[in-house]
Amino acid sequence: MSGHSKWANTKHRKATQDAKREKIFTKIIREIISATKIGGSNPMSNNRLKTAIDKAIAKNITRDTIIRAISRERGTHEDKKYLNSIIYEGYGPGGTALLIKCLTNNRNRTISELRRIFSKNDGSLVPPRSISYLFRKKAILTYVNEHNKETLLNIALQFGAEDIISRKYDNKIDIFMEPKLLSIITPALEDAGFSAESSDIKMIPKIKVKISLLMATQLMNLIHLLEIMGDVQEIYHNADFDDYPENIIQDE
Repeated sequence: MSGHSKWANTKHRKATQDAKREKIFTKIIREIISATKIGGSNPMSNNRLKTAIDKAIAKNITRDTIIRAISRERGTHEDKKYLNSIIYEGYGPGGTALLIKCLTNNRNRTISELRRIFSKNDGSLVPPRSISYLFRKKAILTYVNEHNKETLLNIALQFGAEDIISRKYDNKIDIFMEPKLLSIITPALEDAGFSAESSDIKMIPKIKVKISLLMATQLMNLIHLLEIMGDVQEIYHNADFDDYPENIIQDE
């Protein structure tokens, strides 16, 4: 029986992992389609599309699949499945602020599901622009920490980077800048021989809020439930988790 139980547990874990990968895959493809719709099919002139493609490549999504996603948005009206990009705002446990970026073709369905999740997890949705002022939109380039780090940093600062953070836990460097500078700093660093591991645009909290371990656990459970929603693309919050263990997500 123990052998059978072990096999069943392994099978369940694999099914869970496959489901998570499928959700990530679907979200990235939806982001590519939406980015193409908004800014066109050329990633050189569409930073949002370039970022989505970088994410797809990092998750081992094939180039053929990426090309099909771009072509799908360029197809006929009947072939298109129009998706709207919407950012919802809400308060979570401990008064934390959350921004939830969604891609949806049914706003009523999305907001109804969001309200259900927030209300069951000590949170609430709020009207647009109620808490967005607590965040700043920033572009982030990530590089592996190399021997000639000083050259990398000097070039980034020369072209307008605002902040640079060295991550000791994984030996990588994050360079923060205004989104409009992404198309300037990236090629400048590429010309110097530096290739970014990833490129992204995120909402960064202006000030982080310290909350209790109990509230942090509840917040992470709320975030977990939001992450498995098909319409949710990105989640940003202003909680300070620095002093807490990483694995604080409760089971649903």
